[in-house]
Amino acid sequence: MRLAFVSIMRRSEWAACEELWADAARQALTSGHEVFVSVYERSENAPQIAELRAAGAIINVRSDNHWGNKSAIISRVQNTFGALKQFDAEAICVSQGGTYDITRSGAMHVLRTILKRNGTPYVLLCHCQQAAPRSARRKRARKVFGDAAVLGMLSKNLRSLSEQHLGTRLDNVRIFQNPLKLKSLNCLPWPRESTLRMAFVGRLEHVKGLDLLVDALAAPIWRERDWRLTICGSGPDRRLLEERVNAAGLSNRIAFAGFVTDISDVWATHHVLVMSSRLEGIPIALTEAMLCGRPVVATNVGGIGEALQDGRSGFLIEHAAVADVTAALERMWSNRSQLESMGRFAFESTLAARDPNPGATLVNWMAKSAQTQRCTRGGGQQLTEFPRG
Repeated sequence: MRLAFVSIMRRSEWAACEELWADAARQALTSGHEVFVSVYERSENAPQIAELRAAGAIINVRSDNHWGNKSAIISRVQNTFGALKQFDAEAICVSQGGTYDITRSGAMHVLRTILKRNGTPYVLLCHCQQAAPRSARRKRARKVFGDAAVLGMLSKNLRSLSEQHLGTRLDNVRIFQNPLKLKSLNCLPWPRESTLRMAFVGRLEHVKGLDLLVDALAAPIWRERDWRLTICGSGPDRRLLEERVNAAGLSNRIAFAGFVTDISDVWATHHVLVMSSRLEGIPIALTEAMLCGRPVVATNVGGIGEALQDGRSGFLIEHAAVADVTAALERMWSNRSQLESMGRFAFESTLAARDPNPGATLVNWMAKSAQTQRCTRGGGQQLTEFPRG
């Protein structure tokens, strides 16, 4: 079977939301499928792309340049997605970071046209909550969402928000999970150090709300307490955050560890994950922390409220605001004697709900949608409903 994977994530070289389609592509190759991969050029040198190329995938690299001449734009993007048309996929996966990224103009218009005209069944993955689109983009979203064989959503809340934004019911939604990089699914021993060690794991960018966390921890009451925060990750806002930490006089309390290869090493020495994000889906970092037996303090955005049980596996930050971050941190500090047991509950509840192989689930959705298309065109009986992830 010919399966195509198109990533329209363009803000970073390689984001966490890329891992699902890449894992599915690897498994498809192992199963003997022909695989086509289309990514923006900034992802070309990612090791995951090199691995897929070595395994036999056809790699198509698209430019993300901005052209001033409209006709030049149209010509360039049509040529770019011409490779996708030539591959003649039997099923396509389109992976986007924000829920409505595919409704953009320019290259996304060409991609939407190809999906419509070719009639190839496609799976559209939506990872992160976005604000409601305006009228033109809302109309596009209703069309492209409705035509998808499977509309993959990272949480039930994301589905509900999308239905509210678009004013329609989305009956083709399936809930998916992202693959993890944990070597084993074990509840790690609880660190016995008396100093409360918190950690943030993720990209250092505005949407993650680290500025809110630093400002909350700069309050006088936190200067009197015994704590440390380790910020793990890289991103465009690192220098700004370092300056903010220094200006707050917290450089002896907050450390920048950069990108971490083995997240288990972090949770072997830290007690709590803190994520004061402005927007999210369900962060991989949150799931990994909970599967290591660590409670979480996180903003109630995206699907976090579904993954985290307030007061049992962690503490929800009501809104992405300093006052709300402060309130959640206070609750955590007041209940620090319960953090170990909360971590055990986080591990048990997260493990029980875990899809053991999200990549295989995605390949299965694509394969079954292609089979259903063939049955429909041939007049045969359609297959039953896709299994949920």
